[in-house]
Amino acid sequence: DLNKLFVALKNNNLIADDTDSVSFLSAFNGVEISKIYKKIKWIGTKNLCVYFIYQLLQKKLVEEEKMWSQLEHLFIDKNGRPMKGGADKKNKMVSQEIPYPNGSIKIDSILNLI
Repeated sequence: DLNKLFVALKNNNLIADDTDSVSFLSAFNGVEISKIYKKIKWIGTKNLCVYFIYQLLQKKLVEEEKMWSQLEHLFIDKNGRPMKGGADKKNKMVSQEIPYPNGSIKIDSILNLI
């Protein structure tokens, strides 16, 4: 359930407290990007955000076709910068060029709740 996911990410300090639930839910419900006005501020590392999206894809909770472009348009880092290059980072994780990020176990635990 996306609402449980939203609350768990907030409670685990992975998304900012001022993240709007409507924006978050819209991002994962296939709402057209141009209709989502408030960005989701990811407080964790960029690699952890990429890992989070990758795990959503693995669990078939989102569609890959749109997810990486949505990541870049809807998520910003804690400094307000867009999350660019998510697909490349994911490919490097999958091919083990880079390790899974610190905090990946926390993401796994959160996703096991939903």
